[in-house]
Amino acid sequence: MHPVLFSYGSVTIYSYGFAVALGVLVALFFLRRRGAREGFNANDVTDCAIYSVFSGVVGGRIIYVLKNWNDFAPNPVAIFELWRGGLVFYGGVGGALIFFILFCRAKKIPFFRLADLFVPYLALAHVFGRIGCFLNGCCYGKPTGLPWGVSFPGQIDVLHPVQIYEAIFLFVLFLTLSGLYSRRRFDGEIFLLYFIIYPAGRFVFEFLRGDQYSCFLGLTLFQVVSVAIIAAALAAYFLMLHGRGRKMGKA
Repeated sequence: MHPVLFSYGSVTIYSYGFAVALGVLVALFFLRRRGAREGFNANDVTDCAIYSVFSGVVGGRIIYVLKNWNDFAPNPVAIFELWRGGLVFYGGVGGALIFFILFCRAKKIPFFRLADLFVPYLALAHVFGRIGCFLNGCCYGKPTGLPWGVSFPGQIDVLHPVQIYEAIFLFVLFLTLSGLYSRRRFDGEIFLLYFIIYPAGRFVFEFLRGDQYSCFLGLTLFQVVSVAIIAAALAAYFLMLHGRGRKMGKA
């Protein structure tokens, strides 16, 4: 693992922070290009993306700190050391969504139309985040005898590189949602598909995680959250699809 990319004097570049920042920049570059083709204001897209990222980091960090409070209680200053890693993705999504909704209302932009544009690039940025987790040595998997198992610092066994599994899954999700974008049947379809497909993948990967513990019926907290998100997104998807069908029937 390489939690520190390099150090020069008092300057230290951490792999996790670098990977997350790189992912945001790459995603923003392609997001702006597609947004321009779809008729969105470039400044609106950029502002929404940057402040959503900030809100997401705050939300993700709050949930991580609450979940691991015993580690932070002796040294609360460590709460602000984001470059060392420590974000909960679902907390980040929640924080970003709050800002996203407020932004759309303030700018009078249809929420689902803008959300459809954004979520493929959320998946793309998340690819880099998971690579950052791998380099940082966090979010590791369970022991495995497979030839591609990896030794992580502080772990005796060779473990599943579940971070890389998820990064590959997220890249495929990015390609899939990007390909479906121009063929979506209603505003919100890409957004809802993301919140059906990603949590389903996360549910599966949780079985391979070695840093999570069961909390309900043998499932981890994030598996329970994933099931709730999938159920809500599926219900919304079929309601909106049915509503579109009814409108077409009246046309």
